[in-house]
Amino acid sequence: MGTLKTTNIQTITGSGTLTLGTSGETLTVPTGVTVGGTLTNTPSFSAKLTSNQTFTGSTEVKVQANLENWDTDGAYDISNYRFTVPTGKAGKYLIIGSGKFSGVPANEYARIRYYLNGSSDLFGEVRLHLAYAGDIMFKAPHIFDLSDGDYVEMYIRSDDTGTNTMLHQGTYFSGFKLIGA
Repeated sequence: MGTLKTTNIQTITGSGTLTLGTSGETLTVPTGVTVGGTLTNTPSFSAKLTSNQTFTGSTEVKVQANLENWDTDGAYDISNYRFTVPTGKAGKYLIIGSGKFSGVPANEYARIRYYLNGSSDLFGEVRLHLAYAGDIMFKAPHIFDLSDGDYVEMYIRSDDTGTNTMLHQGTYFSGFKLIGA
């Protein structure tokens, strides 16, 4: 075992792929070392509603975010409104949903809840009690530890039993993989 000391490492042609180590090995960056260049939080995605979504209160309804703002790895599917972790991309993800509810009566609840692999076992629920009638917008951030193939969906609910509306301005579903977590 030896130590390589140099100021620059490049491929022979100056372009292409440079590989450090092999599969299963760990590359250690000591404390105090600054990493330059670009690190990315990918996969990442953001999708939004293209029009208002109406739904009956007191039921959970999947947010139909049908327009991608971006999707770095093709992991968000606008046909079923879900983010699926691509193969080899397991890790911790910050998922953020934003909902803008219209005309919710006073003393009712509105919430955003995430489903993980089809289960609604309180993954990242944010529930607000409204002190006054009117429109309200809120965000629901949650960190998930996701495996390859896991999928996350965003659901909404209002305890008002009438017809409810999610406004397309302010309603979105997004997320990204956390670096170093």
